[in-house]
Amino acid sequence: VFLNRPFVTAKYIDFIKLNSSAKIIYFGHDLHYLREERQFLIENDMRLLDSAKRWKEIELDIFSKSDLVLFPSNSEVDVVRNIDSSINAAVIPLNIFKSSTGIESEIFPNEKGDLLFVGGFNHLPNVDAMIWFCKMIFPQVLEINNQIKLFIVGSNVTKEIIQLSSPNIIVMGHVSDADLLDLYRKCKIVIAPLRFGAGVKGKIIEAIYYRCAVVTTSIGVEGIDNTMGLITVNNDALKLADDIISLYNNTERLIKIYNDSPQFISKYFSLENARVFVDTYIN
Repeated sequence: VFLNRPFVTAKYIDFIKLNSSAKIIYFGHDLHYLREERQFLIENDMRLLDSAKRWKEIELDIFSKSDLVLFPSNSEVDVVRNIDSSINAAVIPLNIFKSSTGIESEIFPNEKGDLLFVGGFNHLPNVDAMIWFCKMIFPQVLEINNQIKLFIVGSNVTKEIIQLSSPNIIVMGHVSDADLLDLYRKCKIVIAPLRFGAGVKGKIIEAIYYRCAVVTTSIGVEGIDNTMGLITVNNDALKLADDIISLYNNTERLIKIYNDSPQFISKYFSLENARVFVDTYIN
């Protein structure tokens, strides 16, 4: 039985074990409790610490009852093993792509413009990221180049995000796959200014798959052990703004990122890479 999400798994895992002899595999996209601990460091709300403590108990109970616990990076595996070395934890690729790139026709970075953020807004780290970026970072970018636009894409847009709208900030909300592909083809840089969260971020992998340059934080790049020089990382607002402007105008580096991205996908998120995992842990 393959389970994921702690709030779902906690409801059913005891029933499954009581009424079945099936092996249980649990996929933890991230460590829920760790995400809330990091959110506490930003918001200083003691309720987050209390909630993190409860989730830690729930997650560790799930891990102890599972035959195999899977995470998308060594970061979570190491944390879990340090807590309890008896837990059988392993790494599984977060994405598996049949091809090395999502862009078939060649649209080089010098033909692109603007910034793109992708992320659902039921997820609090995404809400915080956009508010922080639009208030503390993007104004610094616009002082240098007031023609740059930011496209914000994601489902369940909140009132706070809608209020960020301006001539330079276009809140698009949910878009079709075709429209999202068009944005990846047109936008020069994908941003992921996450201040808290946990686990490998699918938005980072997807951006590389579409051969886009990525600017993010240490939280955004967590779990990606080898970025192959494709990702720009900074946690300081002013330095992030400088990084965006510098990269935006560096056509040579943007083209190198464009050309090197398929190698990253082939090495870490290909069908062949996934088969190695299956042969090691499943068969």
